[in-house]
Amino acid sequence: MTGKSRLHKLVLFFSIAVILVFSYIAFYYGFIVIKAEEIAMDLKVGSAIGFNTDRDALHFGTVYPGTESRRKVIISNNNSFPVLVQIENSGNFSQWVTTESNNFIVEPYEKRGVWYSASPPADAQSSIYLGSSRIIFKRKLI
Repeated sequence: MTGKSRLHKLVLFFSIAVILVFSYIAFYYGFIVIKAEEIAMDLKVGSAIGFNTDRDALHFGTVYPGTESRRKVIISNNNSFPVLVQIENSGNFSQWVTTESNNFIVEPYEKRGVWYSASPPADAQSSIYLGSSRIIFKRKLI
């Protein structure tokens, strides 16, 4: 066997070893996304209070600047395994939106309510603000 042939085999062996180690780490510590749902959000900041109880989106209604509006979302795990839930908000008022919990586990066939709060600052301009909330369901790899 020539030196060049040995070098190729050695490189191949170490390449496969590195791939196997990283695959094991990703498999053991990783999560895979099994589903993601996007929910539209809106908030109107104005000089009156108004309610919108429609369920087609997270409608926070109309609020005064410096006040708060809350909505509850029910998250269901219809799988036979636990899932990790992550919530990511985006849009021109996402910095005003908080959730009571994030990065939490929902057990198999369990439902969990999560409260969203929208709190425009006292200096918020009267306007309609739009955004979305992405709820990501992940399964832990064994």
